[in-house]
Amino acid sequence: MKKAHLVIFAVLALVAALAIGPAYAADKGGVYVSVKGGYETKDSSGGTSDTAAAATNQNSTNSFRDRNSGYTLGGALGYNFAGMGLPVRAEAEYLYHSQFKLHSTNSTTGIVDAKYDIQTGFANFYYDIKTGTSFTPYVGAGLGVAWINQKVSENSAAVNFGGNHDTTNFAWNLGAGVGYSLTDNIVIDLGYRYTSFGDAKKITGAAIATTHLQTKDITAHEALLGLRYQF
Repeated sequence: MKKAHLVIFAVLALVAALAIGPAYAADKGGVYVSVKGGYETKDSSGGTSDTAAAATNQNSTNSFRDRNSGYTLGGALGYNFAGMGLPVRAEAEYLYHSQFKLHSTNSTTGIVDAKYDIQTGFANFYYDIKTGTSFTPYVGAGLGVAWINQKVSENSAAVNFGGNHDTTNFAWNLGAGVGYSLTDNIVIDLGYRYTSFGDAKKITGAAIATTHLQTKDITAHEALLGLRYQF
């Protein structure tokens, strides 16, 4: 029993030591670089099709997603204003997002398979919540662009949606997380983020009436792990 008490006391002492340790890089301020990546689940409102003559929307129970989960990976260059007494960070970020696939069927287009490669560039802003410990919670938001390349193939020669189609959209994100200062220069970061990529390009195929296909409102829930080096 005494040994168990000693083990519990040692664990509690270690946790307390980590919690009350110096804040290190969280309060240092200045230029930093980071690498980040993680797991994300993507979603969309599906493959939307309509005909110009009837103006019908056939995106109901006939559209479904093949795969909406994968990874994201990238990095950022930023500046921490803590050295000026401001608990604020700003950064320029690039991320690559793993391929999103959509398989859609309906009476107009038949079977359509689409693959979406997505890249994002964001200007992110964070507000750090000072705790007087090595742990620094934060909230953040970002504005930027999403580059979407869609590769489409379908089984109906009359519609002919095939090919590569590119679009550039306004994109945004909202999130929160916590940073932990490992040393005077290194912070490990764990966070959650919701990202909106916008719509894929609307493409038109020839049919009895002009037919359109578009995947709308592509979004992602992201769990991100990052490592920041504070100069």
